[in-house]
Amino acid sequence: MLQLLISNYCFFIPIACALFSVVTGVILYRYIPTSLRLLTIGALFSISTDCLCFNRYDSYNLIIHNTYFFIDFFILLFATRDLLPVKKVNWLFGIFSMVFLIAYTISRVMDGPSKLHNYAFAICSLIIVINYLIVLYYNERNTDDTNKLPIRLICFSIVVYHCCTFPLFLIINDVEIATGVRSALMRINNVFDSVKYLMLGLGFFVFKLCHLKNKQMING
Repeated sequence: MLQLLISNYCFFIPIACALFSVVTGVILYRYIPTSLRLLTIGALFSISTDCLCFNRYDSYNLIIHNTYFFIDFFILLFATRDLLPVKKVNWLFGIFSMVFLIAYTISRVMDGPSKLHNYAFAICSLIIVINYLIVLYYNERNTDDTNKLPIRLICFSIVVYHCCTFPLFLIINDVEIATGVRSALMRINNVFDSVKYLMLGLGFFVFKLCHLKNKQMING
């Protein structure tokens, strides 16, 4: 068992970090804005996907990951619903969803279900980065000071991950890339994935600290 853990540490570390964010999110769910609780579901979904694909490098793996990235896009998008002005949410989410669906459909038609839709997911990363930067902008302008820090942490966790995976998605299917290089790219992705979930869990925890601080200010 120990040998299995050591030889697959790049696989298990992101799962452990995602599990940390799930546990933190479940324990502290009442302190977290309603829509952001979706991120806990996203982390749980990520764990399930990685477990289903453990030690599998065939078309099954790619089909599962294509499905995961499709669902994860909408989880990440709608997780910010409570953090944006109501008037902007509908048209903004509508445009983002339409662009992603068009890119995903084109990739699926051209590549088939058993090849990673890397260009569609590069576009997904770009859209998610734009969305969370908009959330950061409104957070800095309109959110109470005591709640700014946890939203910053959560947004930074998503933005940093997707900024780093955007170029990876663009080249991961390149036939000229050697297998060793492709494996190295996936290990880099796992590092960013781990950082994302650690920051996400920390953001959930800081929400509780902010809640307690607000309560002390009211009572004090």
